[in-house]
Amino acid sequence: MSILLLLGMAVGEAQVMWNLKATGMLRKSYDDLSSYRNDSRRNTIDWGAGLELEIPIKGRLSIETGLMYKNHLVLSFDKDWENKSGMVHYDHGFLDCLRVSFLELPVRLTWNQHIHRRISTHIGFGPYVSYGFGNFTGNSGNKGGVEVGLQPSVAFYFRNFNIGASYNFPIYHNYHDKNKPAIMLTMGIRFKSSAWKYVGATALVVGTVGLGALAIAGMSKSSDSSSYSGDSSSNSSRSSRSKGDSGGLSEQNSYNTDKATYSRYDSLLSSAFAGNSSASLSEIRDWQSKMKKLRQKWESKGKSFPHSSNEDR
Repeated sequence: MSILLLLGMAVGEAQVMWNLKATGMLRKSYDDLSSYRNDSRRNTIDWGAGLELEIPIKGRLSIETGLMYKNHLVLSFDKDWENKSGMVHYDHGFLDCLRVSFLELPVRLTWNQHIHRRISTHIGFGPYVSYGFGNFTGNSGNKGGVEVGLQPSVAFYFRNFNIGASYNFPIYHNYHDKNKPAIMLTMGIRFKSSAWKYVGATALVVGTVGLGALAIAGMSKSSDSSSYSGDSSSNSSRSSRSKGDSGGLSEQNSYNTDKATYSRYDSLLSSAFAGNSSASLSEIRDWQSKMKKLRQKWESKGKSFPHSSNEDR
């Protein structure tokens, strides 16, 4: 339940963006068995498309993830059948050239640097995992090829239009490919996502209610275990403590909600100051005023409360 609460505060209050992206790559590769036999690479085109999410974390840091479809030319072979001279038994079908459809899931930590009011650069790095649909020769007859690796990337944003490049650096794959990866060019359009607000809000409510229910259940169990004493004054004392705990739980829920609201205003201000979203001066001043009131409310009660620099900017 606490995980849902944190998820709601992190995702629901963040300004999550979609990025509809297409990729293309021109590379020298073996496109059939004859070209491999003659060691003559030819120009081939690999391509892909998908939908990515940009989830702000703090300041200029964000996480980029999503699902990409890619179509690659693969020259696959079974290394166990390679003889001592290094020649592959072509006639027995142990070497095969095929186009493979891959589904790829990247998770990149990205640094966003604002260059101009409408221009920014995003530099990312993180792992990826991809799955290829097909019967790979080097996969001992098993269908499907798995690849895991690292993916550095860079992109330049002009408002919400972006161009960039990424490179897949394989660390593990269960098939052998004579065609090496290359830099893939990317092009995309970014737009806002309102759906993730509701996902985050739902997680926040479920997490808060769940924690409250667990706390009440724990208090009820504690009360039942001590009810055998039969002391009426003890029962009265437990009743008053239960009321006090309920009041404290209600105040804690209110505190968590106000912190989440403060974080939401902070994310909106960060996005506006970075130039990733548009906001009028009156809107900015209104958000800062509400943040200040929330902070002063809890500090007057002696509780610690976040104080973002965006509030005074």
